Amino acid sequence: MKDFIKNRIKSDDGFLGETHAMSAVAGFLLLVLFAKDYFLNQGITDNVFILLIASFIVAGAALIPDLDNTKSTAMSVLGPVGNLLSTAMRSIATVIFYMTRSRYDDKVANPHRGFWHTIIAGAVLGLIVKYTTSINVEINNDFLINYNFNNVGDLLALFWIFITTQLAFSALLNKFNKGGLINKLILVLLGLGISVALIYFNSDDYNWLVILMVLGYLIHIVGDSLTVAGIPLLFPFKIKGKRWYTISFLPIRAGGEIENHLFLPLFTVVSIVSAILIVVNSFGY
Repeated sequence: MKDFIKNRIKSDDGFLGETHAMSAVAGFLLLVLFAKDYFLNQGITDNVFILLIASFIVAGAALIPDLDNTKSTAMSVLGPVGNLLSTAMRSIATVIFYMTRSRYDDKVANPHRGFWHTIIAGAVLGLIVKYTTSINVEINNDFLINYNFNNVGDLLALFWIFITTQLAFSALLNKFNKGGLINKLILVLLGLGISVALIYFNSDDYNWLVILMVLGYLIHIVGDSLTVAGIPLLFPFKIKGKRWYTISFLPIRAGGEIENHLFLPLFTVVSIVSAILIVVNSFGY
């Protein structure tokens, strides 16, 4: 039984991290291209720098669902924080499964591709980010206040921005990230700099951060529904008597020919073309 559970947790036939990240960037930039006024009102497309960083946040958020996998790159990149988040997510997923399973569902919970791979989990993430960044407990520290860190919510916004940028770097700048300790340190400092800069210039509210993180998260969910492993996309609605019915629209395998030679190049081209059109149309370059 232990081996069975271990194998289920480790199993991962979904998109790889790089594909998830690029699909999120492509989806985000396409939305910006066709609904630029909405994102402009959220303060997301004020300038090229903000648009670039927003893309990294969306890409990083697209890796958060896989924190429920003990062998995910997302977990290892975040170190002790990743271990803590992964443990919490897998525990919550297991509890929810046993509380809601029908008699037609599996008898053993699968923390990976469970609750955190559902549409409703995206809404839960949005509520978590919204609540944590809205905590209005003032910080009595002149140094922090001078840099727009006026309350606990600002620090938690810094946390969310930092972990999403680090996850994005691990997927989109994979070769540089694997270049050694100096390279990793550079990316950590870059992530901190980006996080502090965003809060310094845009800390009135964090609705923009909620939108970016939920968008990236949901794009991951859609992506995994196209793979052979599938996901319980429509939980808690029952399908064929199962509350945790696995939905798989396409038989795509992780690291396979279709992912590497069709989807990844497609997402990359869409991202580049969309970015060029946005810059030309919106900023007049």
